[in-house]
Amino acid sequence: AELITKQKYYNGVSNICRHISTSTGNPLPWPNVDDTGNTGEWLTEGSAVGSADPTYSNITLGANLLSSKQVKYSVQLEQDSAFDLVGMLSDSLAQRLGRTQGSAYCIGDGTSTYGTITGIITALVAAGGRSVLAIGANSNSGNSGDTDLTSVGTDDFSNLVAQLDKAYQKPTNKF
Repeated sequence: AELITKQKYYNGVSNICRHISTSTGNPLPWPNVDDTGNTGEWLTEGSAVGSADPTYSNITLGANLLSSKQVKYSVQLEQDSAFDLVGMLSDSLAQRLGRTQGSAYCIGDGTSTYGTITGIITALVAAGGRSVLAIGANSNSGNSGDTDLTSVGTDDFSNLVAQLDKAYQKPTNKF
């Protein structure tokens, strides 16, 4: 009455993402504004006030359907199983979706292979600019081969968050 299930962690990137469901499944235009290049100004009494307009634009969020793929099994297997086959398959299919989604969120290149999602690592490389030196996952895995050029570890994510502009970080209420 037992089933040995092989498992593989698929990452927690989805936990920090915002998921938006649409009623139609169509791509979703999303407005954005960039006012980061504008500042205020000091005026003397009676001086004219300058102007600085923010830049408005939008991006289109793709609507993607993620499939766990079909699984076939016989009625006899379901009837003869000493364990909850349907529950086990439900969990397995959810994990498939999680692995696929996590991969797209990290290394997606905008192609249909990744549901047209551009992952965070791909976007950071394309953006250039500030970079964060990877430490590697050897402190997590214990494998000496998991170095900065071959893997990403939890310390790398901590370093990445530390380099993120403070405006995008959660407030800590510490003074």
